Amino acid sequence: FFLSAPLIARILNDPTLTPLFQISTLIIPAFAAASFYFSYFTGLHEFGIQSILKTLRSVFKIATIIGLAYLFRVPGSILGYSAAAFLVFVVALGIDKFKISRKIKTREKELKVQSDISFDWRKLVSYAWQIIIFFLAYELLISIDLYLVKGILQDDYLTGIYNASLTIGRIPYYVFYALTVILLPVISKTNAE
Repeated sequence: FFLSAPLIARILNDPTLTPLFQISTLIIPAFAAASFYFSYFTGLHEFGIQSILKTLRSVFKIATIIGLAYLFRVPGSILGYSAAAFLVFVVALGIDKFKISRKIKTREKELKVQSDISFDWRKLVSYAWQIIIFFLAYELLISIDLYLVKGILQDDYLTGIYNASLTIGRIPYYVFYALTVILLPVISKTNAE
């Protein structure tokens, strides 16, 4: 994505997008690291920690995007998005190191079990590549219209109006998505018990 940014900007007839696309590549590893811990806590049924991380992500996004946009304008808002995800990762890492890992070790001592965790990275890759392809296709499908509107209109203001109306139109989707994030773990835990 970083290397194809000039080509994408040229297709959209707006070379000023090149550095913005390149800056936005920072979002990918930051969001992936935060998502790793969200899935990790799902596997451990630590739904309270998940809700804390989701709330922090929203708070961090508001603070970092607005704060960095105020300081650095559009590039700052993009950096703010990746900074928010990175901050969630740092908090999750701290929770894991200072709470969850200690809790697991204490439980192992109580059960007199020694975990011999050997991790084969190839197994992770064999599962992950399919999910990565799915989410790349999903992101392309959900945002291709915005790029097409930008390329056709070549007007930042009208593209912004289109994106704002699109975001407002997606509010029901976000509400129902939030419900699934909240209800699915609760239903899963209830059924497991």
